[in-house]
Amino acid sequence: MDQCPYTFVAADALVLKVRENGLIPTVPEGAGPAVPASAPFTSGMTRVDIDCSGCHVVWDNAVRSSAVPHLSTADGHLYTVVRKGQPTTTPFDRFAFAVIDPATGVVVSESGQSGTLVNDTLQMSALITSRGDYLQGTITGLVRAGDSDGIGSAGSSGS
Repeated sequence: MDQCPYTFVAADALVLKVRENGLIPTVPEGAGPAVPASAPFTSGMTRVDIDCSGCHVVWDNAVRSSAVPHLSTADGHLYTVVRKGQPTTTPFDRFAFAVIDPATGVVVSESGQSGTLVNDTLQMSALITSRGDYLQGTITGLVRAGDSDGIGSAGSSGS
């Protein structure tokens, strides 16, 4: 890591599931109360560049990423599933596949999914295949998005 700059994009996946809707986090038996006891979460993503002089926030957005975002090495876009609906999580939220420009944090395109809670990703990581298909686990199984859905890349090696 002697070359600068470095880029890191965080979606805060663990905290997202713990803090959603002000729910009290689950703690192991005998661990005592969670601190804080609740923390309503409004979500978002942040890009942080790391260079030889330290960390620098490049952008913040309000995208409610519901899965671990992936950077495609083929086209340079971020791919994820986003939660649509009220600012706090509800069983009636909808989900959509999203393509995000990593330079700006702007959503380039979205493709909605059918269903509501059945498409919750539980913050699972997706797979982008070499053909550009985006495979995402959900509560009820596996869903796929690809170029025919208006989303997907030319494939990704090593992402």
